[in-house]
Amino acid sequence: MPLSADQRRALVMLATAGQAGVAQALVSAHGFEAIMIAGLVHRRLATLTMGKVLASGKLTAVAMVRITEAGRRVLAAAG
Repeated sequence: MPLSADQRRALVMLATAGQAGVAQALVSAHGFEAIMIAGLVHRRLATLTMGKVLASGKLTAVAMVRITEAGRRVLAAAG
């Protein structure tokens, strides 16, 4: 199944984010809906992992989104 324009934009953002990926909150702030990101995860083009960060002296749960190698290949093939 080909990528939609939004899926392609999301994968490009993830591809340029580096090893750590992007916080789900930031992905949402860029206008990408959680259901679309879940679709990328379901297709194994991205991963979603939970982590904790220290913010203002408190541990906060954060969901991180990362592109997979399969996601990079699909993005490269989409040109």
